[in-house]
Order: sequence, then structure tokens, then C-alpha cells
Amino acid sequence: MTSAIRAVTAGEIDFFAEHGWAHLPALVDPAWIDRLREIAVNRLRDVRRTPSAGVVDRAFGQDRDVAQFEPDFHRLTHHPAMGV
Repeated sequence: MTSAIRAVTAGEIDFFAEHGWAHLPALVDPAWIDRLREIAVNRLRDVRRTPSAGVVDRAFGQDRDVAQFEPDFHRLTHHPAMGV
């Protein structure tokens, strides 16, 4: 998936600069979101069953390190558009 994250428009940047927030519809391709959801559901199911997972991760059903182990989450969290 080459363009899973769209560019933020100049108008969206200007709105953010003025208001401190911006609505960015379809910033991430919905098909990619579906894939990330599938990965997350599977990882979280496994985290809840893994004794070596941290207590907090098991208790809250979360995986704070998912971007270290899943390339698609790494692409999302480290994409330049996510830090504009």
C-alpha cells in the first residue's frame, strides 16, 4: 500500500494553526485501517494470554509496543504526515 496516508492540505494546516485542532477525514486509507484493526485484535487476544506481557498490558488489554513488532503499525506511527 503506497499511499495509505494522504497529504494534509494547506487549508487543514491553516485551520489547525488558527484553532488548535483540525478534522482530517480519511487521513488514513480505510482499507489500511481494517488491516490494522485485524492485526490489533489478534495481538490483543495474544497479549491477554501471555504471562510475560506486562501487568498493565494484560489488565487493560493493550499492547503499547505494537509498532516495534508490527511493520504496518510502525509505518503508521512513524509516517511523516503523522507529525505535521
